[in-house]
Amino acid sequence: MPPRKRAKRVYTICSICGQSRQISFDLLHCCERCQDKVVEAEDDGGHWRTAYLISARLVECEGALMRAACAHLLPQLPRDGVVLDGGLQATVENAVVLLQSAPRVVILLGSGASAGYDIPINLASSSEKDPLRRYGPVRQAVLALGEDEIGGLYDNLRQLLIAIRKDAHARDGQLLCTSTAVISTNIDDLATRAGLPELQLHGTTARLQCAPCDMTWVDRDWPPNNCPQCGRRPLFNVPTNTLDEEDVVWRWIRQDRNAARKFLDDAAGAPLTVLALGIATHVHTLTPELQLVVEARAARGDETSVVWANQRSNSDALPGAMELIGDATETVARMLQCAHSRNPL
Repeated sequence: MPPRKRAKRVYTICSICGQSRQISFDLLHCCERCQDKVVEAEDDGGHWRTAYLISARLVECEGALMRAACAHLLPQLPRDGVVLDGGLQATVENAVVLLQSAPRVVILLGSGASAGYDIPINLASSSEKDPLRRYGPVRQAVLALGEDEIGGLYDNLRQLLIAIRKDAHARDGQLLCTSTAVISTNIDDLATRAGLPELQLHGTTARLQCAPCDMTWVDRDWPPNNCPQCGRRPLFNVPTNTLDEEDVVWRWIRQDRNAARKFLDDAAGAPLTVLALGIATHVHTLTPELQLVVEARAARGDETSVVWANQRSNSDALPGAMELIGDATETVARMLQCAHSRNPL
């Protein structure tokens, strides 16, 4: 028998230390030494989370060890002079103009976008480690909503995209639109159920996986059934700081993250408008990811417009963006009405 060949080690640039290393932790795309620093910082009381859009960089950290190790990975907001509101006043009509005029549009859905449906949105402070209990209230609230009850914000948003994007149309209840990406940190699956092509960067309580069998499925019941193949308890496709890394299904999260990154890469060199809904007032938000999008595009000289639709101002997080303060559901409904008046059938 011929001797077995050893697998060739692949070296690439660690996202934390910047050295050519063998990557041991794909989520942060870092080497083993830097991974140890992250673990030490977390054990020391720090908290980390990642940006899923730009190179999986670390964008938020607390604790002295984490800040010392990873402060250079924090987003650098654009310098003065970068226009994010298109030079227009903050009105619903002008927001529609920005959405219609850009070749590509990104819709960012934060956890606050589901607050109007009485979906629990703040799970960060939960001390419950059992995922069945931790995510039980979210999944139960989602399943309690019938398909006709998921209207409101999500249905209006789908209709808005059809009204303003030339390539948007619905087929079998699903929105098809190559010029728009719907990117979400929600885990409740409501946008997907409403027919939006949602990229779920933080996973979803709807998708389950059996680690031993590597079988993935969606369970509409609660509590979820065990693995149909081997009967073992399923894992959730949701990342959380209360579960061990091996208890989280990263495959689908990475797939959606890569799709979001490709959409942004394809938008390089052309104007882009971002509509951010309900992401300013809650712990698990898309704010750092939005900052990174703007930062990367500003560094290339790409034109980016940002429209906030939030309950209160978040201008400190992204100076210069167009802010539409108020209930996001009402704001999107007004935008849809404005889009129809501009483009009557």
